[in-house]
Amino acid sequence: MPINQTDEELMLKAGKGDMSAFNFLVNKHKKYLLNLCYGYIPSAEQAEDIAQETFLRVYKNAKKYKPTAKFTTWLSRIAINLCFDILRQNKRKKTESLFDAESGNVKSKAEHTVDNSIGPEEDVEAKEIADSIQEAVKMLPEDQRSVVVMAFFNKTPYEEIAETLNISVGSVKMRINRARLVLKDILSKKKL
Repeated sequence: MPINQTDEELMLKAGKGDMSAFNFLVNKHKKYLLNLCYGYIPSAEQAEDIAQETFLRVYKNAKKYKPTAKFTTWLSRIAINLCFDILRQNKRKKTESLFDAESGNVKSKAEHTVDNSIGPEEDVEAKEIADSIQEAVKMLPEDQRSVVVMAFFNKTPYEEIAETLNISVGSVKMRINRARLVLKDILSKKKL
């Protein structure tokens, strides 16, 4: 594939059946997409599944693609929507699993605790901090979480975030500032 072709041009070629153009796009954007998904979904396996599902949807809709926005904006929007679907499903499953249907009792928290401490002591502390930050990000309202994940985990420019989420750049900045305050509050309570 010639490097001087834009993603939009490659996608139009993919829509006409050019598999090498599609494969080039997948290889070019798979790391970005995995990072984006992992910013929302803590499970690496689920994040990989979402990334694959995103590329599958891109492939299925290649013939319908219209370059009205950047390709990465379209790609990100598909992935974010899939991530939110999984988060909603996980929230429902968690609520259902806490309730023991047979006895009508709520299960104890200890039944759901997983020991994630692995590796040497210094790695454990770093992992705990990273886990605390990821948990704090998950506690953000959906609109703030979106901009934080895109801006900080994926280094997406504010203009592209605005385009992806269909909001103004000013709104992106406002959401990031609000998210910083919320994260600071959450993390200070955890004494990080």
